[in-house]
Amino acid sequence: MHISVPNTPLLMKKFVEGTLREKWLMGVAILGMYGGPAMRVPEDINHPPDHHILFDFPLLAAALAEAGFVDVTDQTSVLPDRHTEGWRDVVNSYSLVVTARKEDQPADPGVPPAASA
Repeated sequence: MHISVPNTPLLMKKFVEGTLREKWLMGVAILGMYGGPAMRVPEDINHPPDHHILFDFPLLAAALAEAGFVDVTDQTSVLPDRHTEGWRDVVNSYSLVVTARKEDQPADPGVPPAASA
């Protein structure tokens, strides 16, 4: 399985350190309100939020493990993501990209193996 969610720690860092415009952008990004990096003013927000929970890798990994997934791996710096590509001029690694599999499923040969701890 391949999952991409907003990279909350990175987006929040950009929010805290950003200009007023960047704060609006990061709020829209975190909440999944369909505003893109071209958004200029709060009036450009025209969609209710889709996201109802915030993740960092440890929380997402724990939730996936509890749901029976194994080989949960942070692939943020390895696998491409359309949101990361679209927001690259504003923030690197917009998405937290994670792969995992159910224990009874074979590993996906197209996914780099988990790094050993």
